[in-house]
Amino acid sequence: MNIEYLMEENDLHYTMKREELEKISEPIFNAIIEVLTKMRDNLKQKNINLHSIELIGGGTRIPAFVSLVKSVFGV
Repeated sequence: MNIEYLMEENDLHYTMKREELEKISEPIFNAIIEVLTKMRDNLKQKNINLHSIELIGGGTRIPAFVSLVKSVFGV
């Protein structure tokens, strides 16, 4: 993460490993799992067969997010 000219001419630079980001994002991932699980169960209850999942947006580039979707839907 880089922020140029944060205050006067001072810059901010911080490096974070993926594992650290995933750890601090865990509450968000848990909320996503909850929503996906409810959606999956709702589809099953209504006898709707899901044949594909399309992920769009910047979040799709996060490997942990893609793994969550795959694990919930058994892909």
